[in-house]
Amino acid sequence: MRASSSAGDEWTVIAHFSSGVRDADIAVSKLHGSGIPAMRFPFNSACYPVVGQALEGVRVLVPPDRADEARQVLDTFSEIPR
Repeated sequence: MRASSSAGDEWTVIAHFSSGVRDADIAVSKLHGSGIPAMRFPFNSACYPVVGQALEGVRVLVPPDRADEARQVLDTFSEIPR
C-alpha cells in the first residue's frame, strides 16, 4: 500500500499493528533512531480512538526507497508485536 502526504511525498506501509498506537509509536521511534523517516497512520484517532484502532489498526509508513531497510530494523526488535 502506498500513501501520499500533504506535501505529495509517497510513503509505503511496512507494518500493521492491531495492538494500537503504543506499539506503532515504538516502531516509529526505533526507525527514527536508525535514521529512517517514518510515520504512523492514522495520525490521530481523536474522535473514536478505540473503535478506529480496533477496526483498522495502525500502520507504519516509510519512504519506498527505505522500506527494505526499515523492515530489517523492525525485525531485530522482537518486543514489538505485529
